[in-house]
Amino acid sequence: MKKDIMKVVAISICTMLLCGTVAFASEISFTKKAVPKNKYVLVTYTDKSTTSKTAAVLITNLYKEDGSASTYQKLKVQLGADGMEAGAVTVTKGKTYDITLKSAYQAKGKYIHLFAMGNDPTLNCLASGYLNAH
Repeated sequence: MKKDIMKVVAISICTMLLCGTVAFASEISFTKKAVPKNKYVLVTYTDKSTTSKTAAVLITNLYKEDGSASTYQKLKVQLGADGMEAGAVTVTKGKTYDITLKSAYQAKGKYIHLFAMGNDPTLNCLASGYLNAH
């Protein structure tokens, strides 16, 4: 009986140690966030779960300004912590982009903000997708 309890305790400790070494990403989703045609706006933000040089952006869908389906394919995005600082990147719907962060924002625990602007300067839209600050 005592040996069985010790085995359970040993297995529990090993499991906790192994689980503690797994890195989890800080991924946040956003749904139908308004994105204007001619200026960058804050879409979402999250904190970094690890120290790394990049954060990933995936736009899953783009809608017309009224929320209806569209054929829109691209957005311009920038990442930063205190404003737009990573440089503009044009992203295509359905493709994941790893965007390099400035060194000051690569540490675990730093907040990463996603800013977006329409790719076509005549169309406002709504965007859905993910920001993964791994």
